Amino acid sequence: MNVNHVVLPFLIVVASAGALFETAIHTANTPPSDHHQNTVVESHNDYQFDHHDDVAIEDMLHHAAMHLDAAVAVSNSYVALPTWKPTWELRWMDFRHGDHVVRLYHATDHSHPETRYIVAIDDAEHGVIDDWIPLQ
Repeated sequence: MNVNHVVLPFLIVVASAGALFETAIHTANTPPSDHHQNTVVESHNDYQFDHHDDVAIEDMLHHAAMHLDAAVAVSNSYVALPTWKPTWELRWMDFRHGDHVVRLYHATDHSHPETRYIVAIDDAEHGVIDDWIPLQ
């Protein structure tokens, strides 16, 4: 097997992921709560907030089901960055949506884990689909 056949696709995936992450970080330079005053809150379930990974995954799956028609989660795409900002945790997961990938970013206020936000980044558009949406 030629090493270039393995390394080149891996580097393309890493570069694409890096570009999407940079877009999201640029979008979210300030904590999500600073973006919202009178926003409709997306709500779907009551949680025990001590399992942040489980809550984030459930929130992202629910958001994809409600907003991304026929989206399928990309296996092994879930990433957690619990020290993203001093008081915020960041998690993300990719979803195949048609012929492109949409990455959902999920932010959790570390001090108040019931305070959560989600934002979608579309790789085909290289931009934000939504602003941070508060979750309940």
